[in-house]
Amino acid sequence: MSHRVSTVRRMANLVPSLELLSQRVISERRELRAHADALDSKTGLALGISGVLAAVPDAATVVATVGRCLAAAAALLCVAALFPRPFTALELRELRDQYLTQPDQLTRLDILDTDVAMHARDSAQVRRKVRLLKAAFTALLLAISTFAAGIIFG
Repeated sequence: MSHRVSTVRRMANLVPSLELLSQRVISERRELRAHADALDSKTGLALGISGVLAAVPDAATVVATVGRCLAAAAALLCVAALFPRPFTALELRELRDQYLTQPDQLTRLDILDTDVAMHARDSAQVRRKVRLLKAAFTALLLAISTFAAGIIFG
């Protein structure tokens, strides 16, 4: 019996929760993808509103100019939040070629480790997206407030 096969058999006894962990990681990655999709929807909405405010015609006053600049800043932050689109994926051809003849448990463990690493990378991108979207909504709120002040006190 080869050393690798005996190692895998020992590992199977040491990692009885491999299937449970794999399912949890898959579930977390799905939730993260749904969260990122929801953030993209909100970003699109903020981008649309920002674009409308930045293009307000007949706004030659200082207050309106400040409002347009804030709206343009919000739009730029939204665009930055949209890219890059998170979510790394396995290279399926490489996966097949590398693991086709490997023991099942070893393959599962390596894929789990890879999924965990991809989740960490994707989570960092989603956190970046959240920070940019918060900044965009802040700029958008300031732009709307500035326009409202200009209309009320204008």
